[in-house]
Amino acid sequence: MYNKAHFVIKVEKRDPKTGAFKPYHSEQTKGRQAFSRDVVAAIDNVLQKIPAHNGEALQNGRHAIAKTGTWEYKDGKTGENGDAWTIGATRQIAASVWVGNYDKNNNPLPIKTADGRNMSGGSVPAAVWKRFMDLASAAINAPNEEFLPNVRVGDPNMKGNGLAPLPTEQPQQNCILGGLICPGDNGGNGNGNGNNGGNGNGNGNGNGNGNGNGGNPGPGGPTVAPTPRDGGNDTGGGGGAFPPSGG
Repeated sequence: MYNKAHFVIKVEKRDPKTGAFKPYHSEQTKGRQAFSRDVVAAIDNVLQKIPAHNGEALQNGRHAIAKTGTWEYKDGKTGENGDAWTIGATRQIAASVWVGNYDKNNNPLPIKTADGRNMSGGSVPAAVWKRFMDLASAAINAPNEEFLPNVRVGDPNMKGNGLAPLPTEQPQQNCILGGLICPGDNGGNGNGNGNNGGNGNGNGNGNGNGNGNGGNPGPGGPTVAPTPRDGGNDTGGGGGAFPPSGG
């Protein structure tokens, strides 16, 4: 449910006659559903694993969801982080903890843990978030409520990026080099040299944009100028036979 962000729920004013406080003004907020209940249940099922994974599970096994994050310092050029945070919630309280650092001129600085390590969202921000959530939950005596049961949503045949799998192409027969070269393929470059045929039948074989050069005429065969043939841009010069058989 989406609720407009607000900081003051109500203001009370003392009654001058009785001395009792009475409502003076209140902000009326009405939530609206922004996400599908099943989608939220599926996401929360994953996010409930984060607090314990970072060693920051809430006290007394209180159910909670959380997600950590970082932002690289100077676009990741130094390998350091400039911002780190943990955002999480129970069924009653939601809180976000951000850690960053700036110099006197308001320029961002890299952030480190006390022992000099590069800070991440699962370190200091997570520890602060846990401390706050434990104390705040105790202060309001919040019950330990479970989140919605997991719901499997989406298409199990979809890829991880939400796109349908690409169609699987059936490989052609007699292809080599992983399908790079196949019979009748117009791709690739090749120069085929015709073989001298004893009977004047030299064949020039070329693939793709290569040139197939027909064989020299056999004994007694006429010489014929190369003639364009089917099969890409190949041309073939005839051998001893007529018409030329190169291609």
